[in-house]
Amino acid sequence: MNNIIQKILSLTLLILITLLTFDYFKVIEFDKVLKNCFTFIIVISSVISSMGVILSKAPGFMKFINYVIIISLLIGGMLIITQNKLNLFVAIFLIFTISYSLIDMLYKSA
Repeated sequence: MNNIIQKILSLTLLILITLLTFDYFKVIEFDKVLKNCFTFIIVISSVISSMGVILSKAPGFMKFINYVIIISLLIGGMLIITQNKLNLFVAIFLIFTISYSLIDMLYKSA
């Protein structure tokens, strides 16, 4: 995937995760529909970004981080559907997504 597109996706992910975190701690309150739209955009952007890295010739550590993102997203998504609450896999997904996005934005050269 093009490096500029990857950086735009990383920036989008960071901004949307920050907005949803503000909503979670009641700094900003979003409507239920808007919150669901942000969550959907985060999931789709994360899948596109992770699959782009997995299918490219990225170093092994970057592929490992993106495999963890995809697997934790799948398991966490299934557990959210069955239990209707956040779980450890969603937290792992968010932590690894934020860390990879920051690495992509700050560490990798353009």
